[in-house]
Amino acid sequence: MKCRNRAGFAGTRIAMTGLALAGLAFAVLSMNRDSESPAEATPEGAIFCVETSYASFCFAPGTDPAYVEEVIRRLPQPEMLSKNQFEIGARWSSTATDPTTGGSGDPVTLTWGLLPDGVSIPGTTAGDPTAPSDLQAVFDLRFPSPTVWRDKIRQSFSRWEGRIGATYVEVTYDDGAAFPGAFGSLGVRPDIRIGGHPIDGVGGVLAYNYFPIGGDMVIDTQDWPLFDNTGNDYRFFRNTVMHEHGHGLGLAHVNSNTGVLMEPFIQTSFNGPQDDDIRGGQRNYGDIYENNDVVLDATDLDLLGAIASPGFSLTQLSIDRGPDLDWYAFDASAGGLLSVTVDPVGSAYTIGPDGGPTSSIVTDEITDLEFSIYAPDGTTELINVAAAGLGANEVLADFFVGAGTHYIVVRRTAGTGNACQRYDMTVSFDISTDVAAGEVPAAPLDLTVAPNPFNPTTTIRFRAPSATEYEIGVYETTGRLVRTLRGHAAAAGAVAVTWNGRDDAGRAVGSGVYLLRTQAGGRTETQRATLIR
Repeated sequence: MKCRNRAGFAGTRIAMTGLALAGLAFAVLSMNRDSESPAEATPEGAIFCVETSYASFCFAPGTDPAYVEEVIRRLPQPEMLSKNQFEIGARWSSTATDPTTGGSGDPVTLTWGLLPDGVSIPGTTAGDPTAPSDLQAVFDLRFPSPTVWRDKIRQSFSRWEGRIGATYVEVTYDDGAAFPGAFGSLGVRPDIRIGGHPIDGVGGVLAYNYFPIGGDMVIDTQDWPLFDNTGNDYRFFRNTVMHEHGHGLGLAHVNSNTGVLMEPFIQTSFNGPQDDDIRGGQRNYGDIYENNDVVLDATDLDLLGAIASPGFSLTQLSIDRGPDLDWYAFDASAGGLLSVTVDPVGSAYTIGPDGGPTSSIVTDEITDLEFSIYAPDGTTELINVAAAGLGANEVLADFFVGAGTHYIVVRRTAGTGNACQRYDMTVSFDISTDVAAGEVPAAPLDLTVAPNPFNPTTTIRFRAPSATEYEIGVYETTGRLVRTLRGHAAAAGAVAVTWNGRDDAGRAVGSGVYLLRTQAGGRTETQRATLIR
């Protein structure tokens, strides 16, 4: 498939307070560091961008307007879905791991890797010549070590993964097929190929990225002096990569009165995707626990440790569209008192398409959320909680449920909108397990899994609190148990257990995300691991 839609990004570190160009006005505001809510305006770390046609580029303040106009003239206008909020286009409909990925709100698994040096990268309408990729050679030389810049790319994908229904798997293979436009194929090449070559010297265009399907990224290797800026853990470089990959997820530029990642300029005053960016990503791919739309696919709260930790909060959740349902399961083994709070997440700001009008939006009042508790049969509703109203917390306190697996189902109240509503959920279940007077609570297991992703084996490591029996359950995300590993720790200290990627019958399990639930010395911890074959 030939990819014709390209999203781009360019600039320098020079700050700006505002700029009017080609009839478009842009104002620079910022957000608090590591925040996902609006903050006061600041010009620090902003870089100006313009999105037109099938590409978008960012320009430093003071860039020759003739050069900007020359780039703009070469590009036709893309079609995006304007909703006076995030701007979304096509989503990934097929990946190397999944021939079909469903529809809006369904999760994806994306493989990514570095384009081999020497593979030809064609020139663009911005004027850069066709040249071989030299990303690895240049960055390995210019950064403190080859590991540094690679880790920043890994961290960029990880930050997106922690907020939307996308799982990223780094691979080291690439057959050197023509770039761009070669589909990802397991064992052959990744879905997302990241390369680089000289574009226009230091400053100017920093990078560009193709829209789905196809999410390849090209970085201007002459801009290494800008990327090798250690401030805020290389945030300039990481925000560049995260912005570009936002285009690779199908997100276009927006115009806002607050700092968001997909605005047409880069800032270093916040870290990665913000509220509007996350809502756009979740609209396309759901939240981090999708798919959990039906009772058979309910997210197992016991595996996540929610029920074992009073007041446990799940974050980065959403009802991504009107019909979406979020099912959660928990095991009330002895009966007890259940407390649940569903808290809409968001804030007030203005948003609109890049270069177009903006309107006010309050993103914790997009749609009215409610939830119900269902009996073990998955069909009998025990109670519905929906009284608080739009934007308010829905709270259930000390509701008694009997023994057995029960379900929490979060949904929108009928007739209250079809857009993406983010929320957090706090769950407590009291079965009178308070620590007795004088008793010392169990120490943490410090559970880790590495390598992760893996193929075909990985090692589960934890710290046994004392001589004890241990059990590791390997579960699919649907909650189905596929393997149980048991053993005995002879003394307190480090324990390492290898899983070979097979079930209890000795059959190789398929690629995907698995939950490794480890129990030892009265403590339970769970980690996710991704197997890719």
